[in-house]
Amino acid sequence: MDTERLRLERWRRRDHAPGLAAVNADAEVMEFINQGVPLTRVESGIGSDRVAEHWRTYGFGLWAVIEKAGDRMIGFAGVCHPLWLPGWERTVEVGWRLHRDAWGKGYATEAGRAGLAYGLERLGLAEIVAFIHPGNHRSAAVAARLGLELRERIPHPQRPHELDVFSVRAAAASA
Repeated sequence: MDTERLRLERWRRRDHAPGLAAVNADAEVMEFINQGVPLTRVESGIGSDRVAEHWRTYGFGLWAVIEKAGDRMIGFAGVCHPLWLPGWERTVEVGWRLHRDAWGKGYATEAGRAGLAYGLERLGLAEIVAFIHPGNHRSAAVAARLGLELRERIPHPQRPHELDVFSVRAAAASA
């Protein structure tokens, strides 16, 4: 799938795990995801395997985000089941994680919009959610630009902080 500036590719571990490892190695990128602790290549490889497995199991998932201008993987975006969050596994979340040098260019919004359209239009979902650390103002701003609204705040199952749950319904997204 393509957007104006991005190529969104179905996840392939062989092709995309190195790019994910580069994104996850940046403490600033991981600030609100892993308390600022970068992931090792092995940990990123495990994450890459999970993304690929989601595609095999459900037929959709997170895409590798490739910047067309430089033909470089800059992160991931798309929709998937939040299998990491007990009680929410049956929902579908929109998410994104981009290399720090890709921030501030509107790429998260562009890729997130493609993810929402795919989920709401192609998959026929009634609602899509996003889980965002309350201190992550950049991601909250992306969620707002995508039309998601703050729904509630829940405890994080493995961390000492909460998560803001944003959501958008199909009718609201098409309005």
